[in-house]
Amino acid sequence: ATVDIIDGDARISMERELLAGDLQRFDVLAVDAFSSDSIPAHLLTHEALVLYMKHLTADGVLALHISNRHLDLRPVVAGLAQQEGLLSRIVEADGNDRGCWGSTWVLVTANREFAARPVIVNAESDHETESGADIWTDDYSNIYQILN
Repeated sequence: ATVDIIDGDARISMERELLAGDLQRFDVLAVDAFSSDSIPAHLLTHEALVLYMKHLTADGVLALHISNRHLDLRPVVAGLAQQEGLLSRIVEADGNDRGCWGSTWVLVTANREFAARPVIVNAESDHETESGADIWTDDYSNIYQILN
């Protein structure tokens, strides 16, 4: 594979690429930036989701690692996906006694075949994926709604 490393804020870099007409056409785009107590909210806004989806192929999957001890980011992502007519699937992995921590991922896609695959359906957590939080935008986010 060819791997290009772009220094800087990923969202800003992706916006520059979009303006230059250089869409990436990713099959999978993984965003892993939310585990601290100071999350980069600008990566979970409506504008960010629209940008991510433009850089994905039509059947692509956005994988958001949303593990966080302080914030429940599931309703934020579910609301964004729902607003855009996308599917969201929450997949959780338990930790183990060998030092591996558990993790929570949300898979967002327009690809109904992917979302219906047995491996995805069987891995999906029992948690509701309905939105319970306001839609975040570049001008608005509400951390208090999602405190654990």
